[in-house]
Amino acid sequence: MTIHKSKGLEFPVVFLGGIGKRFNQQDANEKIVIHADYGIGFDVIDTKRRTSETTFKRTILQRIIKTENLEEEQRVLYVALTRAIEKLILVGSFEKLEDKLGKWRSAEADYLTLISAGSYADWIMPFCYKEFATKIYKAEDVLGGEEKRQITESVKEEFLRSKDAGVLVDEAARKLIEERFGYKYLQAESIGVNAAVSVSELKRLSYAVEEEDESFLTAEEEVIIPKFMQSDETEADTEKEERKDIGMQIGTAYHTVLWKFDFDNAPDRTGILALLDELKTQGTIACDVADRVSVKRLLAFAKSELYARMSRAHRLGLLKREQPFVLGMDAKEVREDWPEGEMILVQGVIDAFFEEDGELVVVDYKTDRVNEEDGEIVLVRRYKKQMELYAKALEQITGKNVKAKVIYSLGLGREVELLGEE
Repeated sequence: MTIHKSKGLEFPVVFLGGIGKRFNQQDANEKIVIHADYGIGFDVIDTKRRTSETTFKRTILQRIIKTENLEEEQRVLYVALTRAIEKLILVGSFEKLEDKLGKWRSAEADYLTLISAGSYADWIMPFCYKEFATKIYKAEDVLGGEEKRQITESVKEEFLRSKDAGVLVDEAARKLIEERFGYKYLQAESIGVNAAVSVSELKRLSYAVEEEDESFLTAEEEVIIPKFMQSDETEADTEKEERKDIGMQIGTAYHTVLWKFDFDNAPDRTGILALLDELKTQGTIACDVADRVSVKRLLAFAKSELYARMSRAHRLGLLKREQPFVLGMDAKEVREDWPEGEMILVQGVIDAFFEEDGELVVVDYKTDRVNEEDGEIVLVRRYKKQMELYAKALEQITGKNVKAKVIYSLGLGREVELLGEE
């Protein structure tokens, strides 16, 4: 892992590689040097004599930037050197090693040594020479030792292969080997159980749910390219992945718009377009994705009975949107082939819920493209488990009963309520 990712962790043995790699000081050596606090420094150009000369300010900025870069490298090195519990192994290779050794032997532990360092080794090695016994390994020494090791191992292998496998040499050793290789882990059924799972992952994990639908609503219907127009299977697969990616972005865009939707006054076409423009300007939704969000479908939601109910709750301060939650569940409840008694964490974000007559209504927006005939049945089958989890989480968090679980389908343009016995 990188040094940054190891921060806060500890390991019995740590290898720190590349201590001879030069520090990156490129930003301090550019022709135009830029510092966030002290401005810009550059050379003075004499156009008549065709010469350039470094300015005092550029020189100062270069030193400041180099010093700040070294300070950051020191912080990173400190993290690297403090991860090991028992043993720390520093690895580096160097050209002109003899010259390096002379420099390190004569170096003093002072500011000049620190500020003139070009690599981690320039900081580490002068101190190692003073504190520890040092032995130098040259390339031929390392290669020679490895060659001897491989020859010895080859001889051992040949000896073992020549032995008669049917002859029992050591009964105790044989028994030990059989015990080791015959060992069965007592909790083997728990190996595949996730410690934590998101609600979206549950849809893929659930044994009862059909293969995940990858279609999302766009302002215009998806263009299907006939096979005879596709150059080959690879190109078709790439195009399918690209369509899937843009579909996911569009689905996320719908949820973002509905998260920011106006529940004070039902927005008209102008209001929805203004909201989309605002989200594009903020960079919340990419312009090409926002242009594929259907204003017509959002207007249908603004005219729905569900919107009216949510709006009434909003005015009373009883509407919540984008509510994150974490729920502890028995693994068996999540997936039937997982063992009972294993506690896992289920986490997700509820699109919206509101209080009505002292009870809660949980709402989830769906952008799946479904048929008018059986769309409601398909959505209930796909998302019944997810909605039940949302309801269970809300009841635990709030202590109030969830009286209704409602899916709003942008594809169908209406709400689908999940009853108790779907």
